[in-house]
Amino acid sequence: MSTGRAARWLLLPLALLSLATATELMPNVTGDVTLTTAGSPWVVKETVYVEETGSLTVKPGVTVLMTAGVSLIVHGQLVAEGTSTDHIVFTLLDTRNRTEDLQPDPLPVDCLGLPHWGVIALLNSSTSHRLNYVDILCGGQEASDTSAAGRKSALYVTSNVLSIRFVLCFMPLEALSVI
Repeated sequence: MSTGRAARWLLLPLALLSLATATELMPNVTGDVTLTTAGSPWVVKETVYVEETGSLTVKPGVTVLMTAGVSLIVHGQLVAEGTSTDHIVFTLLDTRNRTEDLQPDPLPVDCLGLPHWGVIALLNSSTSHRLNYVDILCGGQEASDTSAAGRKSALYVTSNVLSIRFVLCFMPLEALSVI
């Protein structure tokens, strides 16, 4: 890990400490939805379904905080293209010891002992998914409501139209599955 990358991981939790609000991502995406840094961090409180007619675009620098057990199920299109200096981060919303709604604790550096959020499932889509410079942290809880059911994966892919580059998955070793 480069010194710059390590510094980014150390500074990101400090940035989250000063957050006043977060934006909630609604559970059904049927059209085009774009997550920008203006709304970041985005919070997922229940499983999000991107329908066949839907497209979810995540802009560079966006953080998506996933509640324990929830997933992102994509039947349409997911485009998450960060940059080498502005990664996109999917991680756990750690609500332990919190009383305010949608106020994230710092990003957990170590996922051990924490509940995990579910899976990013890219399912049988005829559209092209793109994941570039995406960090997937603390995912990998067993999925129960998708064709990924029974699998302990943070990223589950059954689509044959996929571009994936510079994606970091930090989770239990068995939590990456590409079919």
